[in-house]
Amino acid sequence: MARGGEHASGQGRLGIGRAGQDAIELRAAADRAPLPFLTSAGGIDPVKPPRPIVLEGINPPWLFERICRATPRMPDGYQPRIIVVQQDLDEFLEGLSRQPMAELLGEERISFVVGENAGARLAGLLNDMLDVSLPDCYVQTPGLRRAVREPAVPEIIRSARDAQQREHASLLTKVQRKYAERDAVFWRCRFESSGTGLRVLLPISRYSTFVRHSAADLAESLRALGHEARILTEPDDFSKLASPAYLRAFAEFEPDLVVLINYTRAHMGAAIPQGVPFVCWIQDRMAHLFHESPGRAQGELDFLFGHLHPELFSLWGYPACRSRLAFVPASARTFHDGPVDPALRRQFECEIAYVSHQSETPEAAHARLREMFRTQPALLPAADALFARLARIARGEERFDPEKTRWAELVENALSEQGIRDPDPRLVNTILGNFVQPIAERLHRHTALAWAAEIARRRGWRFHIHGRGWEVHPALREFARPPLEHDEQLRAAYQSARCHLHIALSTNAHQRVAECALSGGLVLRRGPTPDHHLVKYAFRRHLVETVEPASREPDGIRRWILEPAAADCPSRELAQRYLAYLNFMRGRAGLAAIERIELALNDEARAALLARPPCDPMTFPDLAFPCAAETLFHDPVELERMIERAVTDDDWRAMAAGAQHDVAAAHWTYDLAASRIVDLVRSGLSRAAEPHPCARAQRTLA
Repeated sequence: MARGGEHASGQGRLGIGRAGQDAIELRAAADRAPLPFLTSAGGIDPVKPPRPIVLEGINPPWLFERICRATPRMPDGYQPRIIVVQQDLDEFLEGLSRQPMAELLGEERISFVVGENAGARLAGLLNDMLDVSLPDCYVQTPGLRRAVREPAVPEIIRSARDAQQREHASLLTKVQRKYAERDAVFWRCRFESSGTGLRVLLPISRYSTFVRHSAADLAESLRALGHEARILTEPDDFSKLASPAYLRAFAEFEPDLVVLINYTRAHMGAAIPQGVPFVCWIQDRMAHLFHESPGRAQGELDFLFGHLHPELFSLWGYPACRSRLAFVPASARTFHDGPVDPALRRQFECEIAYVSHQSETPEAAHARLREMFRTQPALLPAADALFARLARIARGEERFDPEKTRWAELVENALSEQGIRDPDPRLVNTILGNFVQPIAERLHRHTALAWAAEIARRRGWRFHIHGRGWEVHPALREFARPPLEHDEQLRAAYQSARCHLHIALSTNAHQRVAECALSGGLVLRRGPTPDHHLVKYAFRRHLVETVEPASREPDGIRRWILEPAAADCPSRELAQRYLAYLNFMRGRAGLAAIERIELALNDEARAALLARPPCDPMTFPDLAFPCAAETLFHDPVELERMIERAVTDDDWRAMAAGAQHDVAAAHWTYDLAASRIVDLVRSGLSRAAEPHPCARAQRTLA
């Protein structure tokens, strides 16, 4: 029994004869038979779950039952396919008669290949699976009397894997031939053509619920813009796509653009050809993005869109010139402020609501994440010290200033206390991304939820926490409600609560804020705003790009001065919002209010500002929402005051929710994101290509 087409029979290894074996011996043999897809702890590795498993023989059924029980559905929804092969029909029926197995036999993931032609039928089944991962584990039931011969099952599996490799090579040759002449000049012409919509391919994994919804919403918005969008995903919950599936999509659909969420072209290997424009839409801080290999592999047809962490450019070599900062939007088709069904409104009515699957306690997250330091024991005390300090910050016992606090400094100080001086910036970045930020995020959220829980208990207000795992949370289980589908249920929950909490240390520019606002709900956000640096950067860049400086001094310094109260102030509405935002931040810091906006930059600072990825200032709720400070809380006293106002003041709630809705509809939808993605590629290609007659692209497409 082994991977890669090799196998070991449980009966041969254990020396159990086929004749005269009783049920006890066969059950013992099945229990002892090694299963290569299990970890040393006896479970499945969720990071690398098994591919399909081929079991030859179901008589007796003990090993079949064991394999089924050992391969439950994973948290992401994946469950390994099981293919049962039996040459002898009587032997198969005898196995079924030994044990009631109706529940297992009815599982959709199980295929039975039975009869004298079982070998040929298995070969046909595997040949139909060339676009997904093929089996790499073969298991033979102890006591099997008649095995498939000439060829045997392991040889059939090896032949199918060889056929898959040949299919990959054939498709790759075909795709490379199609895209060989489509250089940056061709693509510039193609994207600048106004008469033909683009063909956009969106490969996704069905095992990420939000990514699946996000890709579907983006595809719908691309179609609304006149493009043809196709989603490539697994056919069922028991498959993982293999490279031929991707290459077949390129051979048949011939996409002009690929948009892939959270993965670069380099991560996909030969599955994505080099000659097609590719956008990596970063929606999550995933460890595999923070390495030099994908960063340095970026070519002139590679683009970044989404959550663009500065270290992607400063440490890992991604090109800022082909990037745009944006946050995950919401679908205005799914989330709108139309009336909610009365039955749904009654189901979801409450004073306070919160939606998240992040139910793991900070203490449990700390215990889990600190395990990554086991191979470097000197880092364990630093991890524990970081957790303690992050907990103090979350509780408000230690001041957190988004203007001055640098997370990297926390890591460097903790390492220094353990005698690690001048650490490699990449080590600091790894600890920051894989430990500090997840822990700080969890503490930030759960601390504020504890505030809301205490307020709800004391005031008798209903508090609904929707998501997985809250029913076992030690302090919040009483507020737990079932997870919500990404549809009318979620829209109803947003609209029916008097207020909805958004608690995130990473950003307030979050899709849940957009979804709730579009749905007609009222969002209360926790401060201090995590977006302060980005708000300042986005406004300053807008100012430099759109407004002439008030003066240019001999030393190269340019000065911009805006007086938002003046009727002739450029970008007056945005300037007024920014001034109000600045004065709110200054007031919290104990500083006097200002009446005008001033900016002075020398040529070097201006060039550095413009070298960063562009970003719309209205991306950020803490700037974009009118009277944003009225819905931004920093402590339990402010939170209670805002909840009370939302509960008791109908006029204010309607005004605030309506203002939030209008901002979201104008700035945070998938329609706008789709347009910006295409514009990012179009502008990048225009810079990369020399002038060329665009008829070339039209002739090729025809």
